[in-house]
Amino acid sequence: MHKQMKIRNDGGGSYELFLYDEIGSDWFGGISAATMGKQLAELADAKDITLRVNSPGGDVFDGLAMYNLLARHTANISVKVDGLAASAASIVAMAGDSIEMADNALMMIHRAWTVTGGNAEQLRETAELLETIDGQILATYGKRATVAESELRAMLDAETWLTASEAVEFGLADSVTDNMAVAAHVPAGRYNRTPLALTETVEPEPAPAWRREAAKRKLAIG
Repeated sequence: MHKQMKIRNDGGGSYELFLYDEIGSDWFGGISAATMGKQLAELADAKDITLRVNSPGGDVFDGLAMYNLLARHTANISVKVDGLAASAASIVAMAGDSIEMADNALMMIHRAWTVTGGNAEQLRETAELLETIDGQILATYGKRATVAESELRAMLDAETWLTASEAVEFGLADSVTDNMAVAAHVPAGRYNRTPLALTETVEPEPAPAWRREAAKRKLAIG
């Protein structure tokens, strides 16, 4: 059974959706773009949709699809980052007509990565695919970013963790709101530069099933 986002009807054609999970169902056990699409279709007549985000990211293709689903919707889309918008979740956040971040929230952007296997030619093909995805990611952030493309690319290369004020400074958010009492965490080992505060409450675990399975096939994730 696929997970769904919690939806709250605020009345008058206004709704709140909660992206409080991993992105992608197959390997991440989270919310898929297909599920979001079905839920948004049920809100076809909505005037205003607030998407509340607290997610460590997940599958980059699902993230890009979610971005496009939200961007195409006729409602005014307000994104509120309550705790964490990392990786693919930060891509989804870019679909907002407005983006707010709680003062204690974080946003992380980086290049796409994958776990794969194969011969030299297959690995070259995978590298080319990742570079193509990087271009799409860069273009998505670039629609909002106020920094030069070269600086934005360097931020992706470095796996950059942004505070709310930094996200506003770089054009990836519009405003900072009061602190939210929302817990956010990232599985240990997921990213290279995860702040310790986001992983220290999580006990070390063996490599998750999705990572072992991904080694058997090509899966670009972000």
